[in-house]
Amino acid sequence: MNLRKGQSCIITYLVVKVTHLVVKSAFKMSSLLSRCAFITAAAYFATIANAAPTSSNFTIGLKTLILTSDDVASFLPEQILESYGASYDILNVVQNFTPITENQLELTDITSGQPKYNSIVYTSVTLGYNDKDGVWQGYGLDASNRDRLDAYCAEYGVRRVFLTAYPLDIQDPAIGVVDGATGIESDDISTMRFVENDMTSELHNALNLDAAFKIGQEIGFGTNKYWLTPARVEASLNQDNHITPIMDLTYMTGKDLTRNIGALVVAKLGTKAEDMYFFITQDVFGLHGMTFGHMWFPWVTRGLFVGERKVKLGTQFDEVFMDGIMYNTVENRKGLFNETTSPYTYRITADDLEAHSAAQERMNQELPEGSNITLEMSFNGIGYGEFADMEAYDPNMNTAAVELFDEFSWVSHEWAKLNMDCFNGICDAPMGGTQIDYNLLSCSDFNSSCSFAGDEPIYPTSGYTPYEYNRYEVSRNLYFADETLKANSEENAGSWSPTSLVSFNSTGYSYTEAVKAMLEKGVRYGAIVNLETKNPYHLEEIEVVTGAEGKILDTEQKNAFVAEMEMQHNASAIKVVRRQATRVYSDCSTPTQLTMEFNSLYGPNCVLCNNGSFRYERDLTSDEIMSLDGFDAAKLLFAFRGDVYQFNQMNMRMYSKESTDSSLALDWIDAATHWVREYTSFPVYAYKFDDLVADYLQREERDNCNITAGIEYIDGVATAVKVSSPNACEAKLTYTTTSGQTGLKPKIDATNTYGTTDSIYTAKINMDTVSIPLEG
Repeated sequence: MNLRKGQSCIITYLVVKVTHLVVKSAFKMSSLLSRCAFITAAAYFATIANAAPTSSNFTIGLKTLILTSDDVASFLPEQILESYGASYDILNVVQNFTPITENQLELTDITSGQPKYNSIVYTSVTLGYNDKDGVWQGYGLDASNRDRLDAYCAEYGVRRVFLTAYPLDIQDPAIGVVDGATGIESDDISTMRFVENDMTSELHNALNLDAAFKIGQEIGFGTNKYWLTPARVEASLNQDNHITPIMDLTYMTGKDLTRNIGALVVAKLGTKAEDMYFFITQDVFGLHGMTFGHMWFPWVTRGLFVGERKVKLGTQFDEVFMDGIMYNTVENRKGLFNETTSPYTYRITADDLEAHSAAQERMNQELPEGSNITLEMSFNGIGYGEFADMEAYDPNMNTAAVELFDEFSWVSHEWAKLNMDCFNGICDAPMGGTQIDYNLLSCSDFNSSCSFAGDEPIYPTSGYTPYEYNRYEVSRNLYFADETLKANSEENAGSWSPTSLVSFNSTGYSYTEAVKAMLEKGVRYGAIVNLETKNPYHLEEIEVVTGAEGKILDTEQKNAFVAEMEMQHNASAIKVVRRQATRVYSDCSTPTQLTMEFNSLYGPNCVLCNNGSFRYERDLTSDEIMSLDGFDAAKLLFAFRGDVYQFNQMNMRMYSKESTDSSLALDWIDAATHWVREYTSFPVYAYKFDDLVADYLQREERDNCNITAGIEYIDGVATAVKVSSPNACEAKLTYTTTSGQTGLKPKIDATNTYGTTDSIYTAKINMDTVSIPLEG
């Protein structure tokens, strides 16, 4: 591969990260540009004509190799593969400012000699880097390793994706820069679209074939920008059609709207190898990087990979059956605790609840087929009776909630909005120990018939200990769900999550007295707002920290508590899902309240901000606030995250919007799903909380199972995919549509499907290897 050894024909680039939201690239241009004009077509075609012969009998790993010279640049491909639960390795090709040796690039298994990777992703074409003196070095891989990778891909028909490319770095004489340009910064006009041809008719996969994908600045007032280096193809040097443009790039040059090539595929003639190049920068902070991943990852794996895809959107509405104090728009401030009656408060009505039931059905019809948007009600049962006869909240929602129970999902939020870490922050036991009415105690168990009468117990004057009070709160709400809401009936059980509890302000999960009460009543799972998790695709087990008297536990005390709980309940901790706070504040029921509160925090004339806090140059509208949250949510949706989003019941208040009615909740869901609808055909799915937990646990089991897979080729034909594990678990394989799949579809029935593209297969492994035949 003499051309690749010719340093005079290298065009390199330096990626400069300006801020965590603004990413640009500046390409190093010099006299090298003019020298590369002397690359001849004859030399290039001689190189690809002499490609290595392909092998016929081998088993290639169903695994992706990510090559990078910049750990930050690898975040994007790593996040994409993590979102699928796919198998991959990351290799930084520069170690201690020095390119790796041949021994450090292991492409075949040391023991079996079989190829390890069926797909390779480069964060850039040349993988350039700065040496220890800060001098830019054009290639992160030496010529020997570059040749080895080319030969490997040619021999086994491996596809590659180059996430960032400068046209001349490809060293194909048919691919050139546009007007000798060094590149241009993206703006709000910059978009990419699929070129319509035979390849893209299948290649687009779940991406909408007619979509215009914005390259940065998805929000009108956003600032995230990227570097564009559009390419052109010389038709006279592409008469063999080894180059196929797949995406156009539209951008502004001066005052002119310009369109050139933004992405293309190069076939290595004489082999099954192909390379895909993008002429833009990409990262995890914008949407286009993750979005394009849902096209190039199916392509680079030829449509068969370990893992699965699913866009999940969980919305939980706290304090259902309670009322809440609204933001005061008259005085432009948060409501006060003495403003506890209407018109300072709001509790949703039967009309609000019925409108959201109808809205769910409408949204699911408008979203891709298979979507199942379902709002989840996180309820405090005490409000059912407390606000049953309040005229201000007519028509009362109580009856509607029972009648429409199976239209929504439901999860417990405690009986009376208790701070489960200890009531009112008082963790010490009452003076003189427990002084409890044992008739009341029997009521708090709710294991048998119990007619509760009298005032609610108020800790500590009732004599309840923290444990007893937490047990009362948990069990009374579960009893209310069963007796009043009929949650465990045959009709409603599919909407109810009895083993989960979403506590007030995420309290109680690390407090022994609350954990003990929850475990005793069968609660095993919860949610914590903005939790920093070790792995966002796994549940986080919360360790107990404080004991009965609110004091920090030492290791011995923690171990003793864990042992006691394991013996009594076969569980010792609550596992939680990450909950996302939104900009739809809990005290807002109308767009006016939302805009006033948001701008009081972040507007140019903010009254609730600090001197050094971030401020927008102008007040934002309700729609703009929603677009901010929609953009943030879209990044997690495209990453197939299961985080649930936190709302309050008053966010469901209906208001008139143009020619229709809406609510802040519905506005938010519309904004959150906007980019999924605009860019993809992915259905949007909502789980009830217990089912979401099961989905997390299944993913964690697969991730911890040490699953390996490989495709067996005999006489050059794919015959089977073999899935192995030293453990017992269920592996998931996905077959999805893309171009040039070459017989990789399994010959067994799919377990289920997702959208119009994905068939999902389950392989039950019991410390062995399962062979799934392929069409070949």
